[in-house]
Order: sequence, then C-alpha cells, then structure tokens
Amino acid sequence: MKFFYFLFSIPFILLSHAFRFNKDYSLLRNRCILVLSNKDYVLPDFYYECIVLAEDRRSKSHFGVDFYAIFRSVFIYCKYGTCQGGSTIEQQFVRVVTNKYERTMMRKIQEQLLAFSLYGFFSKKEISDAYLNIAYMGTEIVGIRSLSKIMNLNIIYNDKKLAIESISRLKYPEPKVINKVWINKITNRKAWILNKLIMKGKYTINYSTL
Repeated sequence: MKFFYFLFSIPFILLSHAFRFNKDYSLLRNRCILVLSNKDYVLPDFYYECIVLAEDRRSKSHFGVDFYAIFRSVFIYCKYGTCQGGSTIEQQFVRVVTNKYERTMMRKIQEQLLAFSLYGFFSKKEISDAYLNIAYMGTEIVGIRSLSKIMNLNIIYNDKKLAIESISRLKYPEPKVINKVWINKITNRKAWILNKLIMKGKYTINYSTL
C-alpha cells in the first residue's frame, strides 16, 4: 500500500514545494517548521502508537495525506449526505499551527499541501509529538503538558493513562461546564482506544489503571 500512496503523492509533494514561492504559503510553512524544531516536544513512543491507532491508522503508509480516507469521505457524503473526517495527523497539526478552520476547499487544499511539504524533513513521530503539545484538549487546556498538570500525571511515568486521556480529548475536548453527555463520550472513547490497543497486541493494559 505504501508504494501506491507514494506514486499518488509524488506530484503533490512536488507541488507543495513549488508553492513555497508564494509568500503567504511560505510563512505558514515556516511557522510549522518553527514549532517542529522545538526539541522539548519529545514524548515516549506510546503516545505515537496510540494516536496512530486512534486518529490515523494508515499513518505509516501515507506521506501526509490519506487518499483512501478522502475517497471514502467523498463516497459517504455523496451517498448519505454526511461528513466524515479524513484528516491525517500531519493535517491536524497544520490546522492547529495555522489556526485555519474555515470550511472551504481552498483552505483544505492548502492544509494538504503544507502536510505534504513536511515529508522528508520531519519524522511522523516528531509531527505527532508536536501536535500533542499544542492541541486543544479542553477549556484552558492546550497541549499535553497542560493536561498533565491538571490531572497531576507525569508524562513519562504515567504515559499509558495520559496518552489515552489526551488523545481521547482530541475528539472530545473538555467543555467549560462538564456534563453527563461529555463524560459518556470521553469514557467510551477511552475504552475504544484501550480495546484497540489490546486487540493489536501492542500493549497489555489493566482497565483499573485508567
């Protein structure tokens, strides 16, 4: 699969670098590079394994944009009229750094090109670590370090609990006023991620630790 992703990605990777002559695009790309150059963002490997499983399971095959997820989203929208997410970790990282969330085709294309432009310069783990350090996880909770302080957890020694907690919040950030609806959503999300990890046989985790 990685070979086919690479073939599809080549023209887009080239285009992503050609756009560096555009001033606005170049400024956004440099902003991404500046964030990724922060070596304080390094996290234990478990965080990367966990976010790939939960947010971007074909991460190790694609080069910044998941074409399969795009085609699937288009198909579901045309058939059922519902929108389904297909953003990769790279795209989510770019979105947070650029602070561009408008629902337009031009914004999406720019986001994808910026994601492609990072290929070869930074590893997927580096992008994942940087994303978790700046992602919105709830009211007044930005980044995993902020969450670790609030939950009184250590990023290294409590990596399993904190990873599952933080990555669950990427989909369901904590609201200003905690309610039963959010509690049910976040509880189910954490259980889903945990079950996936156990099914993959990557980690043995005790439910009582969560």
